[in-house]
Amino acid sequence: MNLRGDPHSPVADDTSEELGGGVLVLLELALIDHEADQVHRSLDTLHELMVAAQSKLESIETMRHSVLERLPHGLAARHASLRRSKQYPYICAAVAGRCTGCDTGIPTALQRALVEGRLDACPTCQRLLFDHAMDR
Repeated sequence: MNLRGDPHSPVADDTSEELGGGVLVLLELALIDHEADQVHRSLDTLHELMVAAQSKLESIETMRHSVLERLPHGLAARHASLRRSKQYPYICAAVAGRCTGCDTGIPTALQRALVEGRLDACPTCQRLLFDHAMDR
């Protein structure tokens, strides 16, 4: 008879020499199986996060495209260049003669141009500047 009293059970008989070694191997396998299950759950969670992130990205790209269509044609190429720079924010207000992106002073001629409604690049960080009064 085996340990469970079931003649069909795969568990070794208590008089078997395999019992000690078999138990240790089963314990080791239980730990390995537990770790594998944890990794599978982590992978499932990561997959769910990836699917959600992909959906969010598609939504953002759709919104971005619709907003980009409203951008005046002359600024489209400038926007593409600024976006490639990945220096966010790539458009900043000029306040009190300073770029709010890099906090450096901007030349007086550029300040006047901005007050007149022009958009121009900061000579230091190359972010696109606008006069802070336009933001109101």
